[in-house]
Amino acid sequence: MTTNPVTILIIGDNSQERSRYRCMLYADTESAFTVIEADHAAQGLAMIKSHAIDCVVVDYHLPEMDGLAFLAEIGDGDTIPSTPVILLTDKGNETIAVQAMKSGAADYLIKSNLTGELLGRAIRHAVETRDTRRALVEQNVLLNTLLETIPNPIFYRDKQGRYIGCNKAFESFLGKPKEEIVGKSIYEILRPRPDQHMIDDEAEVMIADGKQTYETTLYDSNNELRHVISSKAQFVDAVGEVKGVVGVLVDITAHKQMEAALRKATKELRENIQKLESANQRIVEQQQAVIEEERLKVLLQMAGATA
Repeated sequence: MTTNPVTILIIGDNSQERSRYRCMLYADTESAFTVIEADHAAQGLAMIKSHAIDCVVVDYHLPEMDGLAFLAEIGDGDTIPSTPVILLTDKGNETIAVQAMKSGAADYLIKSNLTGELLGRAIRHAVETRDTRRALVEQNVLLNTLLETIPNPIFYRDKQGRYIGCNKAFESFLGKPKEEIVGKSIYEILRPRPDQHMIDDEAEVMIADGKQTYETTLYDSNNELRHVISSKAQFVDAVGEVKGVVGVLVDITAHKQMEAALRKATKELRENIQKLESANQRIVEQQQAVIEEERLKVLLQMAGATA
């Protein structure tokens, strides 16, 4: 038995049937259920708004509306929380069952075949499915928030080279909104157009479970040629099938410009050093010539004095 009770709302105009369902749930040995009841749809909808309901069990044939209308009502607007709904009906109708599931019903059960075990299992499955979906939504929200806060352009492409997603930094880099990027091919988005070598390398990444990093140049939203490092890796779905590549761009234009400036400064420094060395050599030679000239003068003077 679970430690946290699962709150169930039973909606139906037949009090005896509601009592029967309540007894079924209280007799369940696998879960702890808390049951509240409503005898008409409006009251049930009000309870969903005001109570923390884990699952709704509702009679398909209510006086005010049928089950499909109830599903439409519970899904209308953000004021009503997302709550799994199990429909109960007197007899099976395959068409209605399909419509109910398409409309968001968690399950569709026939009253004449209903047992406590079947009802409890259906509720547990509905609640687990709801929790799983909520967890996925939370993960997606966290992932999207993380992607949008990363300053580097990030993109997703499918196996055919079409864009299926990107972050705002990628939109800003290209100067295009996501609506103009998603669904387009790599040839329609990137400038200059990628060569066949890059396409083959990307295809190899999707075949072999590896990564790819290289330097390239791309035009940005200002039509300026930027130096970027492009890193790519394959991504897979829940069953491990490769769906495409995810990539990130790192703009290294400033670094390239600094490297070029440093190379230029180094070259100029070397040239200046060579000029200084040459000038210094000429000065040394001139000084040696002057010294030699003075030495000769002294020798001549001494020779004259001796004579």
